[in-house]
Amino acid sequence: AVVSTQSTGANGLEIKANSLILSYNSPIVSHVTRNQSYLALEDISEDAANCFIDAAYSGELVQLNRTNFGDVDRMVRQLKVEWMIDRCREFFKGMVDSLTGESDITKIAFLLDRAESLHKSMENKEYLDLVITKISSSFSAKQKYDFLKAKYADMMGTLKPYEMDILLKIADAEIVSQFVVQHLPTLEANKLDHNTRYLLENASWEGESRKSCESVSEMFRQLQKLDGVDDLKFIIGVQQKRHLIALGENSKAIALLEAATVRTMTWNLEMQEVSKLEDSEGEMLSPLAHAGNVPWRIYAKNIKTERDIIGFFVECCYKSIWEWSCEADITLTLCSYQDDSCAIERTTSNVFSNETYPSWGFRNFIRISELKDPARGFIKNGSITLKATVNIVASSGI
Repeated sequence: AVVSTQSTGANGLEIKANSLILSYNSPIVSHVTRNQSYLALEDISEDAANCFIDAAYSGELVQLNRTNFGDVDRMVRQLKVEWMIDRCREFFKGMVDSLTGESDITKIAFLLDRAESLHKSMENKEYLDLVITKISSSFSAKQKYDFLKAKYADMMGTLKPYEMDILLKIADAEIVSQFVVQHLPTLEANKLDHNTRYLLENASWEGESRKSCESVSEMFRQLQKLDGVDDLKFIIGVQQKRHLIALGENSKAIALLEAATVRTMTWNLEMQEVSKLEDSEGEMLSPLAHAGNVPWRIYAKNIKTERDIIGFFVECCYKSIWEWSCEADITLTLCSYQDDSCAIERTTSNVFSNETYPSWGFRNFIRISELKDPARGFIKNGSITLKATVNIVASSGI
């Protein structure tokens, strides 16, 4: 057998190995070698490939080290070599256990990066849980802040959902408030963005120290300078939730915050150059809107597997590595410029979650020929208007 490696920016390297021995360790290799004698693994270093082959021959993963760990771990998981996966897990746990409050930030960042990489490539968060638990339990508030600031502070507005979840798992109320205050000057039009709302709604307000109370109070003073009425209502709800939690009224606090969050949102997508939908790849997307602290968008597209059909959908754009769900009632409307009675309105409902497809709607909303009928008045100056209403019925983990 030939194991082919390809490191980024370098030419591929072919490493010969015994097919029978590799097949004995890996069902994937066994399948490949029964049909061909070539196995390509992209972006695997030579050191990692040699480490893997040596382990397959010797039964011991002795060449595993901090430098090649990422590639080896990814390789053995792709090839489903269970005993090597166990050894990699033990090696990673050992690196995590060695962390202390005095550890260099780059070492902590390296382990978290490796954990994030495993989650992104294999949808596996076991390494993330190990690193987060270690940092949360063994580091002082200042050490947590210094690490999170170095890793996340300068990109608050662009953090991905799983990064927000990591921050919230580690950060206490004081750290969250410092992050929010630092981010406020970057907000567009002096309005809360989704990430700031997410931090405020999901931060833990329990067990605040006197110092953190001062920091949080300063954050709320800054937040009250925002312009939007909906933002201010949301902020007041967060403040009241915090006070109720301090009094031990957690269930009331959660109910209050849910009431303060906008649960129903209606927004339009005005599609100029509607003729684009006649193309088999035609698609039009709206900007994001928020309901239930979840970002949504609406879109229309040509259903290329059907003839003369336009589909109309809403997409739930919330993402998290932890379990969540959101039940919503949805109303989709194609507006008529000529007569409201000519509008087409359809209703549906769906439960969105991390295990379901994010889009929901109607694949056969309208035929193109019907859309272009002048008597219906859907098109004006080459444009149409689509309207969506999303009403959040229930949610969890959000």
